[in-house]
Amino acid sequence: MLKLLGSNSIEIGLPVPLETIDVYWQWRQVAAQFLSFAFLHRSACLITVSPQRWSLGQELKANSEIVVDHKPYLLTFIDSCSAELLAEVSESEDFERGLLWLIALNENHKAEMIETIRAVTTSDSLLSVPQIDQELMRSAGDGSAIHWLNPYKSLHDIASAAAKLAQFPGWDFDTITIDPLVNKYEE
Repeated sequence: MLKLLGSNSIEIGLPVPLETIDVYWQWRQVAAQFLSFAFLHRSACLITVSPQRWSLGQELKANSEIVVDHKPYLLTFIDSCSAELLAEVSESEDFERGLLWLIALNENHKAEMIETIRAVTTSDSLLSVPQIDQELMRSAGDGSAIHWLNPYKSLHDIASAAAKLAQFPGWDFDTITIDPLVNKYEE
């Protein structure tokens, strides 16, 4: 399912929780392909919220830790995201739990990154994230969806890719719009 969340973000995911192990692994494969669709061969920063020693960002080079509002974040700068790295991101526990984000900024934009972190972490829900200019992707909910703020690709391209990805496991595909002001679905 592709949900349009206002004018600046989308969510791709399953309309139901991950109920079986087969659906879980199918979703993980779809998520990896969607991350590749969005970030393959692009520079990005992986932001790990409250990093642990086993966090994916700890294994990669070019990382630094910052503290924003008394909470640690690990920044891992990637010059060009590979399919293998994006698969690792999608399979990581941190990404699944919404604690590993991809942001389309490099290390020269730390001030914008800090403001984006503040904006995302102070919002009550995905629908109430304030307007930000940076492109950001993270797992949403219980790991059965991906939230993409300010996607650089057109809605037509995103919907086409999502429909194609849904074909792999044989899922139906649907698009809905959510009006963030009234939190109401429109088909």
